[in-house]
Amino acid sequence: MQNLIILALLLTTAAFAKPNTTFAFLVTSTAIDYSEYSQKNDILDTENSSFGDIGGFCLYYGYNFNATQTGHINIAFTYRQQQGKTTYVGSLLGKDNPYGSYQGESDNLFVDYKLQISYLYHYKSNLRPKLLFALAKHLWERKLLPNQTETYTWLPLVFGFGLDGEFFHTLPLSIQTSFAYCYGINPTMQLSTTQTNFTLGRAENFVFDLNAIYHLPHHIDAIVGYNYNYQIIQPSNTLNTSLGKMYEPFSKDYQQRVQVGLGYSF
Repeated sequence: MQNLIILALLLTTAAFAKPNTTFAFLVTSTAIDYSEYSQKNDILDTENSSFGDIGGFCLYYGYNFNATQTGHINIAFTYRQQQGKTTYVGSLLGKDNPYGSYQGESDNLFVDYKLQISYLYHYKSNLRPKLLFALAKHLWERKLLPNQTETYTWLPLVFGFGLDGEFFHTLPLSIQTSFAYCYGINPTMQLSTTQTNFTLGRAENFVFDLNAIYHLPHHIDAIVGYNYNYQIIQPSNTLNTSLGKMYEPFSKDYQQRVQVGLGYSF
């Protein structure tokens, strides 16, 4: 249903204006530094990966509209999927053992959808400050054991600003930067072991994006990007489960993502 709504929005927008359209396909790799903490601020478990451990792809589909003489609007839909392994250090679920008593590998799946609207102000011919707003969907499926999968989902509401421009007059190179705050709507975590749905506390992300776009002949662009994502999740509610009273603890996640690919505009 959500995919149909997003598609309808894009088709409706296209019907009222003649956009400049951009398609892009990028290959991605993400490094993760994730930790969960007890109420006493002791580390309960960690997940770590390096670049190359988690990889995937990103699809971008965007429109540019000439809204006024001083600026334009960009509407873009992004789909990203990544998967791979992280190194887990913690303890087994339901066991009262200390941090580090169990070590293994987790299988991870990340899926993100995002519909973003940006207004770019034509401050100068080569400088375009921007404001952006987006609604997204985030999923992280974390399989620690064959019978233990934790699935995190929420709807990020994104507010941000940035600057696009051409800073090297002798090179056909564009730079895009943005800083964004993401507030997670309806954050939940489903634990397969006990078939329990936990309502997470506030889920927040602080995101920095940097993209370099080299303009090649025939409307083709070579794209290199970097993303830094700092995530905080507050503790969930406490529920009675088959393993006793349980809750999802406070966590922090530091993610870095690199991506390379090609775009085509017309």
